[in-house]
Amino acid sequence: MTPTGIISRTSMLNIKDKLRFISIQDGAVLAGELPSKKHKLVVAWIEIHQEDLLADWSLAVSGKNPIPIRGLDQ
Repeated sequence: MTPTGIISRTSMLNIKDKLRFISIQDGAVLAGELPSKKHKLVVAWIEIHQEDLLADWSLAVSGKNPIPIRGLDQ
């Protein structure tokens, strides 16, 4: 788990057992690699769910469980 403040407001993405950290604000890949096509999909998903992601971030940093957000495949 990443300590609060080191990577702020990120979304963790797990594809084929490899983690990536993506900025909720602008979709930038902060850690890991992501192919261009998948990155475009992730950025679109973040735009659609940004409010939910930020709410989940607030829950997580306050020690509460985040609410699951539907993925692209659901």
